[in-house]
Amino acid sequence: MMPVSEADRTSAPERDETAPHTAAVGWRARLARWLPWSQRALPPPNDAEDLVTQVRDLELLHQATLRIARARDWQTGLREIVRAALVAVGTEKGLLSFVTEDGAGLRVGTAEGFGDEFVRALGLTPRGAGACGAACQRRARVLVRDADTDVLFIGLHDAVRLGRFKAVHSVPLLSRSGAVLGALSVHFTRRRDSDAREMRLLDLYAQMAVDFIERFRAEAALRASERQRQQVLAALPAGVYTCDAEGRILFFNEAAEELWGRAPVLGRELWCCSHRVLASDGRELPRDSWPIVETLRTGRSVRGPELIFERADGTRRHVLPYPEVLRDASGRITGVLNVLVDITARKEAENALRASEERLRAVTEVVPVMLMRCDAEERFEFANRAYLERRGLALEQLLGRPIRGIVGEAAYARIKPYIERVLRGEEVRYEISLDYEGFGERQVSVAYVPERDARGTVRGWVGAVTDITEHRRADAINRELAAIVASSNDAIVGTDLRGFVTSWNRGAQRLFGYDAGEIVGQPLARLTPDDRARESQAILRRVQAGERIEHFLTRRLRRDGSEAQVSLTISPILDEHGAIVGASAIARDVSELQAAQRALQERTRMLQAVNQVSGTLVAELDRERIAQNVLQAGGEISGAALAAFFVAESADGAALLDRVDARLLSEFAVPVVSRSGELVGGLLFGDARANVFTPAVADILHGIAALAALAIDNADLYRALERELGERRRAEADLRAAQAQLQAHAALLEEKVQERTHSLRDAIAQMEEFSYTVSHDLRAPLRAMNTYAQALVEDFGPQLDPAARHYLERIQRSSQRMEKLTHDVLTYSRIARSEVKLAPIDLEALLRDTIYQYAEFQPPHADLKVSRSLHDVLGHELSLGQCIANLLTNAVKFVAPGVHPRIRIHTELSGDIVRLWIVDNGIGIEPQYQARLFQVFERLHDRQRYEGTGIGLAIVRKAIDKMGGRCGVESDGSNGSRFWIELPHACDAQSSHELLRPAAAR
Repeated sequence: MMPVSEADRTSAPERDETAPHTAAVGWRARLARWLPWSQRALPPPNDAEDLVTQVRDLELLHQATLRIARARDWQTGLREIVRAALVAVGTEKGLLSFVTEDGAGLRVGTAEGFGDEFVRALGLTPRGAGACGAACQRRARVLVRDADTDVLFIGLHDAVRLGRFKAVHSVPLLSRSGAVLGALSVHFTRRRDSDAREMRLLDLYAQMAVDFIERFRAEAALRASERQRQQVLAALPAGVYTCDAEGRILFFNEAAEELWGRAPVLGRELWCCSHRVLASDGRELPRDSWPIVETLRTGRSVRGPELIFERADGTRRHVLPYPEVLRDASGRITGVLNVLVDITARKEAENALRASEERLRAVTEVVPVMLMRCDAEERFEFANRAYLERRGLALEQLLGRPIRGIVGEAAYARIKPYIERVLRGEEVRYEISLDYEGFGERQVSVAYVPERDARGTVRGWVGAVTDITEHRRADAINRELAAIVASSNDAIVGTDLRGFVTSWNRGAQRLFGYDAGEIVGQPLARLTPDDRARESQAILRRVQAGERIEHFLTRRLRRDGSEAQVSLTISPILDEHGAIVGASAIARDVSELQAAQRALQERTRMLQAVNQVSGTLVAELDRERIAQNVLQAGGEISGAALAAFFVAESADGAALLDRVDARLLSEFAVPVVSRSGELVGGLLFGDARANVFTPAVADILHGIAALAALAIDNADLYRALERELGERRRAEADLRAAQAQLQAHAALLEEKVQERTHSLRDAIAQMEEFSYTVSHDLRAPLRAMNTYAQALVEDFGPQLDPAARHYLERIQRSSQRMEKLTHDVLTYSRIARSEVKLAPIDLEALLRDTIYQYAEFQPPHADLKVSRSLHDVLGHELSLGQCIANLLTNAVKFVAPGVHPRIRIHTELSGDIVRLWIVDNGIGIEPQYQARLFQVFERLHDRQRYEGTGIGLAIVRKAIDKMGGRCGVESDGSNGSRFWIELPHACDAQSSHELLRPAAAR
């Protein structure tokens, strides 16, 4: 809007007959300068009173225009328009609403005379609702006499009540393009009708609001356009800068700064910021001859000359300047815009091209591809070293000769159609089998490219022949491998170095639930639970470093959100140069296997507890402590919260129990019966959880009850023995005077002592027999389970689906592992119970037979070497063979991932003792753990990494002890282990026979 002069700020006209008409005409003229449409909106006055009204209205309109012109922001301008409209129509309430961006409704932009509660109650008004909404929808004025009863305010009664208005006059805001911007609305506290003056004035203020809105938006768009222009210039890859008419630099982008090597000081530095400006031949140019200076001096663009900008550090950039004169609207020159195109790379490329041509000649001589060029007459013009060597010719023997004479008639007949096509201007690629003298028949890939002259006529062709015989063989192998991968039950997944899936077999689809189309191209971390994110990152780093990961147990997510326990084996994928380009991961679902292992571990734990408590009870003779040990073991095995030992107290031998807690959901009671059949008492276990006492737990608790009865019998025998010994001492004091009677009584007493001692030995033997029976009886259900599973597979295998057969195979494997555990327990028990007979043993023959029986001790599974001259020993051959097999099994098993087992065996003779050494390259044993290594069920590593029962070395210790020898281990914990066994030297049969008796006695 134009500024208002002092002449325009006149006072009200004097009161005479002509003044109103003159004032109205003056106000019309002034207002028309800022609001051209106001001349049409105000009709000519009818009388003097009408003139006075128009003058007042024009004054108000003029003052509003001035205030709006001074408004510095959007909200202030809109508020001034609403206030002016309210003054003009004589009310205090009004608002201006805008159509939302989606056009669904209106929202208040500014309001006068209303509180915040009214604006919040009005909220987002749907189009068609209320006076403003109806005006926007109809694109016409809306007059409401009473808002309480008008249908337009249905649903807006809260806003009407809070706004305290009756009549409403609303006018739509229509842009010049016809778009509805919103509505201007004035509100009255009483019912009323609007007159023509009010309508004209509200139309004027509505149009004023439209002009203000469009002007404000246009200015905002102009500012945005200027910012965008600056951003575009700044982002251009070419250097761009501007100067004013005096050459002062006013703007530059980053590319220009890069060409100059520094940033100029805007408004102070002139023309160019390069340290020196040189011509293309290296001459320094004076400033007057710079293209930008000539352009501004002559008023026309000076383009074309190549310049060299030398920067302060001495480096140079080759540029092409494109200066352009800048003019204002009147055509006056205001400055210059200079665009600098960096051609340094092009200049360097031209130099590199010349060097490249020389290198190309050298490359063609060393590439393994056979290259040749022939003319349109099918005569050789060029061939590289590879082609000449394959044909067995020198270059001079080839040049100028027709291709028919070189390749032979048969081969020429086969390739002639392709030669005809390339001579017609086609690029030709084909594969063919050709016979080369000295090389035999080879599969080759051939490419022909036509060579044209300047007129486009084919003058010959260039050919490249690649021997792909080995590639085809590799392709066949790859197809076979792909078929194996596709049919594997394991999940086999390929990834790139970023961890994104590149291949996905059917096994992976079955395990994780994703189709290949869903997962290929996605990160493999999608299968990783949140708590294993670092684990996946660590695995990826290890693979990127070239490390192989084997049998790594972890958890992964299925598509349905459930987790699968998997064993991962991950290997890096190498390209033909040995560079790591990805990873291959094999995932096997071990959820059920781990469940079986946990069950086996739980069973083993219970057996260990039984064996432990049996050893404790053998040495315990106090009933109270026997009960405590039994209850502690039973509680640990069953996990029950309540464990109680009650005794038989009634006359009829019934066990008395005062009360049982009703909150116990699981209860288990087992009687404690002595060897004579007498009820001693009972064991009671209880827990608030349901199904605590499984059949396996119940069997163990029955065994503990039997152990308790046996221990109580032993304690009773011991107390009886103590009483009898006491009586004996008293009898000795009383019968000193009657020696003959004392001797008779002593003999009788000694007989009773022998009888009690024999009973005690029987009790201990029964306890060992029970331990043997517990382990032995486990084998029967395991054999049955294995047999039934095998029978199902054999008899009903074709009728079972793969999943069922898989589960049956898992049952067989689990039963076999349990069979191994029970077998080791039985072996240990058998060695502990049996007497051994010692005899000379040929160690070389024994080792040869042992290694032959076990495939894992032989190549390629292990590198095992035995010293040739081994000393014979005195021992039990079967037991010693068991010991050696156990030690070799550990040497093969306990090695680090990726390490090939290496074992060395030799003997040393020290006096009459032979020490047998078994040295391995395994993971080693820390010194602090070596003392307990030979104990029963002692493990130093978790079963996920190394399988085993924990009994093998205990069997070794027990068997060697039985043979009168010793065993041990030496290791620093990191460089393998050196296990040794010491036994007597079998020098001859006689010495062996002499050594037999003390060894057996031990």
